[in-house]
Parts: sequence; C-alpha cells; structure tokens
Amino acid sequence: MFGSDGPALDLTDGAASAAPAARSASAPSMPSVSRSGADYGGLLDDDKPGRNIPQAIAVGVALGAVVLVAMALGPVYILGVVALVALLAVVELYNAMRIAGLRPANLLGIFGAVALPLAAYYRGDSAFTLVLALSLVFGMLWYIVGADSERPVLNLSLTLLGVAWVGGLGGFAGLILRNDRGVQYLASTILMVVVFDTLAYFGGRAFGSRPFHRASPNKTWEGTLAGFVGSVFTGAALWATPLSFIDMWSDELTAALALGAAVGIAAPIGDLAESLVKRDLGIKDMGTILPGHGGVLDRIDGLLFALPTAYYLALSLRFVWE
Repeated sequence: MFGSDGPALDLTDGAASAAPAARSASAPSMPSVSRSGADYGGLLDDDKPGRNIPQAIAVGVALGAVVLVAMALGPVYILGVVALVALLAVVELYNAMRIAGLRPANLLGIFGAVALPLAAYYRGDSAFTLVLALSLVFGMLWYIVGADSERPVLNLSLTLLGVAWVGGLGGFAGLILRNDRGVQYLASTILMVVVFDTLAYFGGRAFGSRPFHRASPNKTWEGTLAGFVGSVFTGAALWATPLSFIDMWSDELTAALALGAAVGIAAPIGDLAESLVKRDLGIKDMGTILPGHGGVLDRIDGLLFALPTAYYLALSLRFVWE
C-alpha cells in the first residue's frame, strides 16, 4: 500500500504497445485504474493530495463491519467474502494490465483466482496443485484454439501471475478457515495487518526520513518499524484483553507475539510486491472502488503475503490446530 516514485518500466515491446487504444476498446468493462505520471505517491499510496481522511475512515469502518458480520455468521460466509475480494482484486489487476497494453486471459484468470480459495476450503492444500495445473492447461488451450493469439508466452504468464498472486495467496484463508479455530486465527491476522498499515501510515508521516526500499522510495524505515511494533503489540493486546470474538490467545502470549511479528514482517513485503507491479504498469492505484483507499488490491496487498505466513506458523503452533 506504500507509494512509489519514478517512471514506470516498459513491460511491453513494440508489438504489444502498437495499438493500446484498440485493445482498450475491445477489453471487457472493468473498474477504472488510477494512473500516474512520472512522479506520484506520498508516504503511502493513499497519502496523496486531496485525500479525504474522514471518507477513508468511513470506508474502513464499513469494510470492518462486513468482515465482523461474516465472522459472526460462520466460516462459509467469510469464505464468500474472501471469494468476492479475490474476484474484485484480480479484475483490477487484469484491467491495469490491459490499460498498459497487455492482454491477460481475463475470464480464465478470474475463474482460477476465485476457485482457489473455495477449493482450498473444501479440498485442502491439494486444491492448489489441481487449480494451478488446470489454469496452466486451459491457458495453453486458450491460445491454441484461438481465443487470443497475441504473445501467448507473455500474456499467459501474466494470467498465471494473477491466479497465483491473488488466488494462490488468498487461498490460504480457505485453508485457515478449515480449522475449528480458523475464524479467530484469520480475524487475528487481519487485525494485525490493519494495525500494521495504520501505524506505518501515521508513523511514517510523523517520523519518516529514511527510505526503506527503492521499489517504493517514500516508504520509510520509521513507518515500517512503527507498523511492526503495532502488529506485535496487537498480539500482546489480544492475549491481555481477549475480544469476544477472538479469545484463543488468553493462555498463549508467545504464540500471539510470534504471529504479530510474522505479520509485521510479511505485510511490508506484500506492500513492496504490489508497488513493483504498479511501478511497472505506471499506475498509482489498482482501482478506485474504495473511496479514500484506492482499489481492493491496494488494501489487501500486505494481507496476501501475511496469509501463507500465518498458515505455516499455525502448523508449528500446534495448539491452534488442536
């Protein structure tokens, strides 16, 4: 979710960029993408001139309410939210690629990205191999039968990137939800990512001075450290004062701190990963569907990397899976 400065890299060659206007006209209608010039950003992607902070807070509260309601209803409802989020995020990604003059196989990629979390919940980790293999096979067929004929190596690779990034990493939410404590564990992970993002934003604005990584020059060490501390502190807070819907940590301080630290490391990597992609595509936000925030993928970039981290940590924290 952190912004980046500098010109976008040219991912296409002459053939791929010869007629972007014609391609855009033939592409399916999708959510708009916020584009940028040579310089954009701020401390975060959403730290931009004219940002409506009250509006951003209101949208964040509304999103949190949706998640809380889904969690109260049960894992199947949360899974439905996960699938919807995956759908919106991968549509944004493919839309951004098409605007940049690329041609991912939209329908194929959308199906794969949405199918992965669902299959992971109902079939377990074997679903990853099945869905990814089918995505590759049908992706080859997509070009063999002539559904598209332009640069199959590049565009099939981009399609599979969307499937693996959004669906593959998001699919770990489905694996987490299979466990009896999965709802609480997923809620804990989401909460830690939210706290990380929030404190990284305000910490960076207040104290940031040293750039963290060239992929996002306005992201600072100070903001990242503030987010990490906040994530770990959230684990301690869940242990000390369990919430009504997250009470699994009451006797597990070490495990709660470990999850907080793991999330605090994984989330900024997810931020940087999306910054690399946006920088390459020459855009500021993946979409505009969330006022004051940008796109759905802008909001879940850190969470996507936190989910597999949390899942594999849970396998070592055996009390979680008991």
